[in-house]
Amino acid sequence: EGDQLHLKLAPIDPIPPLDEVMKLMEGVAAMAGVTVQVDVADNEEYLPAPRRIVADASRLRQLLMILLDNAICYSRPGQVVKLAVRLDEAGCHYTVQDAGIGITTQDLSRVFDRFYRSAGAREHRADGVGLGLAIAQMIARSHGTEVCLRSEAGQGTLARVTLETVA
Repeated sequence: EGDQLHLKLAPIDPIPPLDEVMKLMEGVAAMAGVTVQVDVADNEEYLPAPRRIVADASRLRQLLMILLDNAICYSRPGQVVKLAVRLDEAGCHYTVQDAGIGITTQDLSRVFDRFYRSAGAREHRADGVGLGLAIAQMIARSHGTEVCLRSEAGQGTLARVTLETVA
């Protein structure tokens, strides 16, 4: 109900939350007939070891699970969803990319509103209440960042969250 989350922030390795989400969502992807590809890459030149982010691991998993669930649910059987984390001088970038139904330009401005579901989303999938992206954005903002979306109707969606890295 509230717009503020109480986080348990700590320096964490950015890779395990991604792995945990993938394990939790394997069955969902299989049932939907969607393949999830995981890509982990970093640029050692910019990031001395150990690479960490300051985050609430549980909430970060929740955020990534919402983004991955949306990508799977709004993809068609046989499609591939890409789940990735990249570490570079600008931070830790989590991305979820699908080739699913996409989001129209006019709907992009509203997808983070509570209970909002576009006509395309309702057509593709009758269930859902329109809270997932609102919750994901609230978690991201509580971490000092945002969920950024790029999408085109019929072409899929790219969701990105960037967190600062610490040594």
